[in-house]
Amino acid sequence: MISLKDKIMTTTNQSAGVRGQSAKERATQLLQQDEAGQEKTIQMEPSKALYLLNCKDCTLTIEGKPIKISIENCENLVLKVTDKILTSVLDVWGSKNVEIDCERAVGFLQLESVQGFKFRLPDPEYFNEMIWVASDDIVLHLGTEKHELGSSKMEAKPDQRNDLDQFITCRKSTGLSTEVRSDMAGYPVRRA
Repeated sequence: MISLKDKIMTTTNQSAGVRGQSAKERATQLLQQDEAGQEKTIQMEPSKALYLLNCKDCTLTIEGKPIKISIENCENLVLKVTDKILTSVLDVWGSKNVEIDCERAVGFLQLESVQGFKFRLPDPEYFNEMIWVASDDIVLHLGTEKHELGSSKMEAKPDQRNDLDQFITCRKSTGLSTEVRSDMAGYPVRRA
């Protein structure tokens, strides 16, 4: 006779797919690339996030609808996203010379320790917000508008550390605005 516990374990293991994978691993489509100079089209699996790791000197076209896109430790990467990012979230960290062209709206960009980032959207209304820290040489092409940002371009203020502070760039009725977000006694504070 099979115990209830054994039935539950069997059902859990079967529904988990590959034994030993976490839910996060099963929900992520990982592209880890060591070969340089490649041009590739990636068809997204349904209901998966895309995680690009160590991609160097390559051009990728993403087809399908990723839940989100994460880019880590990539260099000289050109990425074209042809469809909607379901959560509208794209984050990049520890990378150099990343160029992203999205055909649909992106609600939230996050950059950390990125040197050289170009981002294109066909319409300025498709852009919502970008949070960035320790990043430089950022260029946003929003429709016909071009915006250059980065730690070295921020006006230094006495209580501000451009290399450590977090900045928020968002669209307002008057155009693009960048504010510093500092930690004041454990509470985040926005300042223009």
